[in-house]
Amino acid sequence: MNMHSLCFYGAFLSVLIHCSWSQVQALLNSNVNGSYDAGGRCVCSVYLPDNTFPAAKVEQLLIVTHGLSQTVQQQVVKISRYEEVLLTYTSQLQHMTKRVEDVESGKLSYTKLEFQMLLSDIREMEGLVGELTSQINNTIIYSLSAELTNISTIVYSLEEHDTNNVLVMLREVAALKKKLKDCQENRFNGSEIFHPLPGSCNHGGLKNLSKPYLVKINWRGSSYRSGAWGKDSNPVPGRENLYWVGTDNSYYFRYFRLYSSSETLRPNAAPLVERRLPSYYASLNAVVFQNRLYFQRYNTRTLYSYDLTRNSYVTSAQLPNAVYNNKFSYTGNSYSDIDLAVDENGLWAIYSTDQAMGRIVLSSLDNQTLAVTNTWNVPFYKPTASQGFMVCGVLYLTRPITMHDDEIFFAYDTRTNTSKNMNIVLEKKMEGMRSLDYNPADHKLYMYNNGYLVTYDVIFQM
Repeated sequence: MNMHSLCFYGAFLSVLIHCSWSQVQALLNSNVNGSYDAGGRCVCSVYLPDNTFPAAKVEQLLIVTHGLSQTVQQQVVKISRYEEVLLTYTSQLQHMTKRVEDVESGKLSYTKLEFQMLLSDIREMEGLVGELTSQINNTIIYSLSAELTNISTIVYSLEEHDTNNVLVMLREVAALKKKLKDCQENRFNGSEIFHPLPGSCNHGGLKNLSKPYLVKINWRGSSYRSGAWGKDSNPVPGRENLYWVGTDNSYYFRYFRLYSSSETLRPNAAPLVERRLPSYYASLNAVVFQNRLYFQRYNTRTLYSYDLTRNSYVTSAQLPNAVYNNKFSYTGNSYSDIDLAVDENGLWAIYSTDQAMGRIVLSSLDNQTLAVTNTWNVPFYKPTASQGFMVCGVLYLTRPITMHDDEIFFAYDTRTNTSKNMNIVLEKKMEGMRSLDYNPADHKLYMYNNGYLVTYDVIFQM
């Protein structure tokens, strides 16, 4: 065996020890040149294919792995930070729970300031929990969110459980002071408020509204956010101060209560009677006129009158061509297809038809037969408004401008067939306005405000 062969087999043996079978095959299929260097050592050169080891892929994998490692580390740091925040707010929530339990058990009385502090805490925590829920899928967060919802429900209904009615009385005193202050300011300014006689249209139309006056929460509690209420606008003898409240947690009501005076509306006072409408559900835009409840049967174009003394229906009638099934409803008030209203001239219906394509159709109604006696086509798209009411033959429309404020912005006069824009702010105690009606007997607006019964004094131009 010559030296060249020894060199080849030495290279082959090295490959067998250090290389894969594919590399060995490459060696067998290649030309290997052996030679001696200056020191007499065998030197061999073996050329292997470039694709025997995926070095480029390994390098790319290392880069991706490093990036993932950094991302995971960042998420770990973020989770740690959120866990610290959660621990802080969990402690606050436990403290708040204890405060609410003390209030409910009667161990602790609370003031309006404490109540507002509770609400402020809840709103802050609701915001944080919402942010965390959107970013981290964690059972601790969902548990905290559920507990916070529980607390919110209890706090918002605290007024109902306040047996001493402290908050209600404080509001009533504050409202009375405000009225006295307004009267005093008007006296010194030399501009007395104009008060037309009840039922009289001897004035120049709507000028302004008073601040909202919170009468009470509805008898079923704050969770019943839908409803309607008011006072008989043309009462029969013996029932001159008849009030009514209908409530539910949907787009209609069936149960309602009658009250013999404003005093019996106060908390813990007994109602005159509680009734349940036979067979039908009433939509929320109902009114009481001459001891009868007038309403649209829910999700139909049928109108009903219901005798409050006899507890029976008097008459019913179809409102011709009126749309229903939540078509052309007021904004923010689903299924407000037909809005019934009362003013100094009698009973009205505010609605739309397919022919009017959503624009308001205004009809005066015979309160005995519910037949249409006259109709006006109002040049305004009904779903743009949030509510409507009538005063002396003039239709006034409201719309939302902020979460807690609406405005009376449009008026249509049926006597002259003319319209005008207005800007009278309608402040609300709560966000939702489920019904709004004018009473010509006392010149007040009656609002069902997300479960709360609210009134406004109407101020007229001379």
